[in-house]
Amino acid sequence: LQIMDRISELPTFWKEKDEELQKEFDELKLIDNNLVQFRNELKLGIQKWILLVRLKDVEGSSYLVNKWTALVVDVEGSSSLVDKWIGLAVGNGVKELHIVVESSPHESAYTLPQAIYSAKLLTTLVLNGCRLDEPLIAINLNSLKNLSLQRVYANEQMVHNLIAECCSLEDLSLRYTLGLKFFSVSKAHKLKNMVIVDYSRSSELESIVAPSLQQLTLVRVIVVATCPNLKKLHLSEIVLEDQEFHELISKFPLLEDLSVSSSQPLERVKFSSNLLKRVAFLFCRSLRAVDLDTPNLLSFTFESVRIPTISISASHQCPWNVFFVHEHDVGDIDNWYLKLKEFLGASNQIENLLINLRSVNIRQWLLELLWNRNEKCCKSCPIKCWRHYLKNTKTASFLPNGDARPINIDNWRDRLPMLPDGYLRERLPTLPDGNFKLNLEWCFPEHDA
Repeated sequence: LQIMDRISELPTFWKEKDEELQKEFDELKLIDNNLVQFRNELKLGIQKWILLVRLKDVEGSSYLVNKWTALVVDVEGSSSLVDKWIGLAVGNGVKELHIVVESSPHESAYTLPQAIYSAKLLTTLVLNGCRLDEPLIAINLNSLKNLSLQRVYANEQMVHNLIAECCSLEDLSLRYTLGLKFFSVSKAHKLKNMVIVDYSRSSELESIVAPSLQQLTLVRVIVVATCPNLKKLHLSEIVLEDQEFHELISKFPLLEDLSVSSSQPLERVKFSSNLLKRVAFLFCRSLRAVDLDTPNLLSFTFESVRIPTISISASHQCPWNVFFVHEHDVGDIDNWYLKLKEFLGASNQIENLLINLRSVNIRQWLLELLWNRNEKCCKSCPIKCWRHYLKNTKTASFLPNGDARPINIDNWRDRLPMLPDGYLRERLPTLPDGNFKLNLEWCFPEHDA
């Protein structure tokens, strides 16, 4: 190829644009010349190239345009030029290629050129918003280790063939892949990490046979997996009954890290494992009971609007991180407090406790309960309540939502004896929504520790 003026090869409608598009036009010409120069004059390979294509009538922020990154504005009818750029990048031995196409829903997707299948030096391919057609040439992607398809139009056979021909594939991500209803993964013998996200919950994976797979993330999709070496599993927004969940977990005997988020109608979890080290249940609203026999557990995280019953047999070194969101008003506070008390009594390994009280009344009730505790409530009883062990309460900070500037209320507790009655009731409602961070100092007898 010779370096030449590419203006004559640009779409006709660009020539008729007024001066406001001249800058974009010059940038396109610069990118075109740079790619040709890399190949013909400098004879340099391209390590990484990010192509950001914005189709007509799509608004968005500007991107930096340089030797590796391109922004195309109003490219209707210009697919031949983009095809040529991709061909030049492949010819220059590109190793990492990102192609992102932004388009409005009524526009047809940009179809990648056949040259993409012959990028024999390519190690990372990230595609977003484009279309993959069946290859008319042999797929030669033997160096490809990382493949990410997001909002890519492709059928089951196309994806299956692509994965099967990438013999070095280690990392696979399929996010909102359009046109994909059913497929299986069976020949990815080096695959280590896989992410599958289905926006519409319409896809179904028949099977994943990947003996080397170590990490699996499933969002809104169910899978039958044969992955005996899987160590990390994340499930999100999965519709699973209790029995289905237990059957799925039992397929991964070497599992060390389990995270389940926003999955329903899961209600009761009970399983045992000597290898599990980290477990997290995040906002599974139906979950009401957790029973784990995991002697080597190092971390347990639970976040929910519901206070469950918890039973965990784990190492004494395992910290609990707990986050509750209380969505109701003070009317049910007694019942909520009893459940919270039962939960806190289930373990002395709670390291961090965060409670989100979405009510001014509850926030007021809790602070006054902590700051004005009555220690005479059970003075004559042999077993004392928590009030007798709470030595001091300090407000470390209050951070309003959406504001990086904390409000200083640190001295309220010290000034409380000098404040008039009802001061907190009058002052707290004027505070905006935000997060209180309280430091609680406890003093337990040795036999209770």
